[in-house]
Formats: sequence, structure tokens, C-alpha cells
Amino acid sequence: MTITAEQMERILAQVAGGAEAPEQEAAEAAEFRAGVTDEIENAREIAKARGLDFVVEIPNETPEMF
Repeated sequence: MTITAEQMERILAQVAGGAEAPEQEAAEAAEFRAGVTDEIENAREIAKARGLDFVVEIPNETPEMF
């Protein structure tokens, strides 16, 4: 089974928000979650080493119509 872009977005939002992984998660989703977690932690360490604040922001990819 391959995870969809929607599932990836949900996992990213969960990791960024500090939510725990569900108990029953597909292997592909768990692997993606681990990768996202590692990337965020690496970025956090780089920011800390440089004395910078670190915040994970997830941009809205839907263009605003005014």
C-alpha cells in the first residue's frame, strides 16, 4: 500500500503538532512519520546551534482569492 498526499499532510500536521502516532499504523505511514520526525528534529538542532527560534509552519497551498 502506498500512502497518499492527503495522508502525508495529515501525518506532517500530527508530527508538527506533537500528536502521538496511532497504535495501528501501516508500515509505509510509520516509515514516513519517522522520516518527518527525524527531519524536524534535525532542523530544530540546527536552529538551536545557531541561536535561532524554531517553529514548524505548514503553509496553506490553496491560493487565497480576494
